[in-house]
Amino acid sequence: MVAQDENLCESLSRNDNILEKLKKAAQDGDIERLYELIRADENILGYFDKMPFCETPLHIAAENGQTHFAIQVMTLKPSLALKLNVKGRGRITPLHHR
Repeated sequence: MVAQDENLCESLSRNDNILEKLKKAAQDGDIERLYELIRADENILGYFDKMPFCETPLHIAAENGQTHFAIQVMTLKPSLALKLNVKGRGRITPLHHR
């Protein structure tokens, strides 16, 4: 389990730049940029599935009122709609926003 966590951290740090771009796209609601990033790394949304608690692009988009972006991410990766974020907001998922 520890080795698996270390591998996850290593792969996430290698992709830190692309994940920052994804975060910015979520904040801005830039769906075209989302698809550019998916073309660059087809598993970009899959990284979030491997973490029990995390701030996903779906959380970020919902918090910033980027409904269309949030819906697009939820369509591409429905499992992210069930993720709790690390801020511990009383079991609030992205679906509770707005």
